[in-house]
Parts: sequence; structure tokens; C-alpha cells
Amino acid sequence: MSECTPGPWKREHGIIVMSPFQKTPSGKRSLTICRTDNDHMAEQEQGANARLIASAPDLLEACQKLLILADEYESLHYGEYAGTSQCEEKDTEICQAMEQARHVITQAKGGA
Repeated sequence: MSECTPGPWKREHGIIVMSPFQKTPSGKRSLTICRTDNDHMAEQEQGANARLIASAPDLLEACQKLLILADEYESLHYGEYAGTSQCEEKDTEICQAMEQARHVITQAKGGA
């Protein structure tokens, strides 16, 4: 599994997502992550898509931190019942959100 281009990413010209300056064989330069321009999409939607994509590294990091804190809370709050069906019966929505976060993080990192 390969690592993504490190963030932070930024949006330029409304539709281009760029990485910060990276060392390359030819020196330092920004690298284009993607372009969201599309003849079949309104400019506002293109810009909104670029903002969402540019925030991906920060969203992933925040999700990972929240999951760590939620796991710690679950362990402290439920002790021996953490990660069991008894935990899920008490806080189904929290447990489902934690499972969804684990799944999304795995996908973002190239897992199944």
C-alpha cells in the first residue's frame, strides 16, 4: 500500500488541488494532485469538489485522531465490555460511527 502525497493540499484557481512544495529531481515545486474542471459541471460545484479534495489529508488526520480518542473512551467507559455486543447495545450509533471511521480510514489508505 503506497502513501498519498503529504498534505496540506490547497486549492488554486478554484479548480486545481496542489500539494505544498516538494523536493523533486529538478528542485522544489508544487505538484498538481487533481483538477476538478469539467464542462458538464457548474463552476460552483467544481470549486466545492476542489475544496473537499483539498481538505482530504486534514479530514483523514482528524478522523484518525477522533477514532483513537473514541477507542480510549470506550475502553475507559466500558472496560471489559469494550468492542463487544454489550457495548453496541448501549451506544449503537457511536459504535456504528467508529466502525464507519475505521472502514473509511482503511479505504483512504488503500485497503479493502
